Parts: sequence; C-alpha cells; structure tokens
Amino acid sequence: LQSAAFLAVDSQRRVIYFVDDYRRIRAVNLTTFILFTIGGNGSFIISPDGVFANETGINFVQGLALDPINNIIYYSDSSAHLIRKIEL
Repeated sequence: LQSAAFLAVDSQRRVIYFVDDYRRIRAVNLTTFILFTIGGNGSFIISPDGVFANETGINFVQGLALDPINNIIYYSDSSAHLIRKIEL
C-alpha cells in the first residue's frame, strides 16, 4: 500500500483504497488477504456512465467515501470534474 491514498474500511472487513500509480480503486479482504480491483483500468480515458467500473479510466481521485449500509463507493475525479458511484 505504498502509493495508496483515501483508505476506507467496510463492514465486510475490506480495506478500499485508491492506487495513484496504477489509476485503480482496489480492495484487500482482511480475512482472506485477497486483493482485487474495484474500479479503474489503468488509463486516463474516462468512459461514459453505465459501463462497468473496471472498464473506465480514473484521472485524479481527490476523495473516496463509503456507504456501508448500501455497499456503495463514491469517488471524486477532479481532473474529469466527476463524482462517480460504484456499487459493490
């Protein structure tokens, strides 16, 4: 987690974070220690709404928020002037 930013922990014991070097929102399960990508494909190219979260690019995340009741992640991409929602 050397370049990780904007950490959050959900009710299923997953640490969710943004990795700036790889342009991805990732998670690690603290029970199984399995690491997986939630959003971002590593590019700067933003896709339109409605595509899968791991099929779009992420530019510069400036915030990450978690709604643990509804299992939703919100993040702000300041370069694209967007707030995106990812349903887990």
